[in-house]
Amino acid sequence: MLWILFSLLAVDSTNLEAILTLDSLPGSSETFFERPADIAFDKDGNIYVLDVKAKKVFTWDSAGGFLGSYGSSGQAPGEFVFFGHSSRGVGFINVMGQQVYIYDGAKREVSVYGLGDLSFRKNLSFKRGVGSQVIGFWAITPNRFLFHERSFEEELVRILDAEAGVVTTLAQNKVMNMRIEGANDASGKRRRHPSSVTVIGFAPTTVAGFNSALGQIQVGHGDTAFFQTYDTQGKQAGKLKLKIPRLEVSKKDMKEYSSQAMFAKTSFYKADYADNKAYYEYILSTGDKGYLVYNASPIFKDMAGYVINPKGEVESRFSYHCGENGDLLGSQGRVFAVNTSEEGAFTLQELRVPGK
Repeated sequence: MLWILFSLLAVDSTNLEAILTLDSLPGSSETFFERPADIAFDKDGNIYVLDVKAKKVFTWDSAGGFLGSYGSSGQAPGEFVFFGHSSRGVGFINVMGQQVYIYDGAKREVSVYGLGDLSFRKNLSFKRGVGSQVIGFWAITPNRFLFHERSFEEELVRILDAEAGVVTTLAQNKVMNMRIEGANDASGKRRRHPSSVTVIGFAPTTVAGFNSALGQIQVGHGDTAFFQTYDTQGKQAGKLKLKIPRLEVSKKDMKEYSSQAMFAKTSFYKADYADNKAYYEYILSTGDKGYLVYNASPIFKDMAGYVINPKGEVESRFSYHCGENGDLLGSQGRVFAVNTSEEGAFTLQELRVPGK
């Protein structure tokens, strides 16, 4: 492990430079960012950003000029909820051909809209197929979708068909970042709700991604320095081995992790820590250039990781600070940063990722 760490110290560190900044939203009280969660692009380069708290889709043209917003809160077809048991809201947006697909985690439905004016067309229900919290969603064909799900006990990466159900399971792993207390009563019978949950900070988890430009699915796990690639039928296409280290969890890491709201507001959740961070928590495809593989701090979203070429070789190291409630979002090989100021204002910028 040490030789990998020393060899990476010789690798150049790169800056992810902004190449496009989206226009600010108009000053109306009805149009402001609250929690940008996902991004998508159409064939003309128009940009669609889903905000799960505002319950709207905001759109820009390819030059970053603001076009408008769509959507409203409600249970009716074409309306959004996003917030169920999750305090962060669960929602994802994809564009394929002439249609926009939006997954609403609270309703467990995919709403399909026409491109351009986002006119509602139909709902696809996954209430029988998806029972866990969805932490990743990608449209891979007009009727098939890649779901990354997580419950208290296991993580799943599956391809689901809107009519036929499960097509194939690409990963089914036991959750390593939680310990459940009081799951069973004295007789051994399963309780409906456990008495407490200990969350293991920085423990490795299942990681999934999708490059729609290449039709490639990526699935890995943070306790191993590699990930598998699959085609859109779920057939394994390759395996990329990564020469990257696992870094120690520092006191600074622990302090930031334990200051999250879920530990302060209730005694149900408790914090503990792994000795080392995962090899990586996230994969973002950068098209034919390769991938970003990285870890993120839980609150201030300090990203640190590696630019990986299509062969799995490390091209450079990178770090990026997004700020509280910020994130890195990617689709079709493009990477955007959701940056936040100390006052909580959002700025969305496309980043140039180096690569051959």
